[in-house]
Amino acid sequence: MLKEVELVDFDEKYIDDIDAIESKEWGVNNGGIREEIKVPLVIKLAKFHDEIVGVIYGRVIGDLFYIEVIIIKPEYQHQHIGSLLMDYIIDYAKNHHLANILSEGVCTEGHLNIEGLMKKYQFQEVLRVKSYWGSRYPEYDCNACGKKPCVCTGVIFVKNLL
Repeated sequence: MLKEVELVDFDEKYIDDIDAIESKEWGVNNGGIREEIKVPLVIKLAKFHDEIVGVIYGRVIGDLFYIEVIIIKPEYQHQHIGSLLMDYIIDYAKNHHLANILSEGVCTEGHLNIEGLMKKYQFQEVLRVKSYWGSRYPEYDCNACGKKPCVCTGVIFVKNLL
């Protein structure tokens, strides 16, 4: 299937697709991509035939690229789509002479959602914060832990590009 997945640039026609992927993964979110695009973002989508199956987006902050979201629909996970998206972001960061990439993961009951991808790309875990997501988004129900506010642990990863 990997050969049939293409990376496409963001277009507003994909907003509902992105919101649906985020909502299914995390539950109700902070206005979704509609709120996020109010500031400059780098957005890349994974498309399989006519379906958006994954998304990665983030922003440049100084000499850092901050990955805000990387999600692959569950039925398309473990098929290297996350790697396609991560390769794009790493190339983007290197081409823009950025020093680091930062990403956040969600750890629930000992399961870290992006652990494999972070290990594959040699990101270093730098910090774990209990109930991190509930502190950031206290009004949202969490699909991962089933609680409001969320009690999932936030895990911060950094990759040095220099």
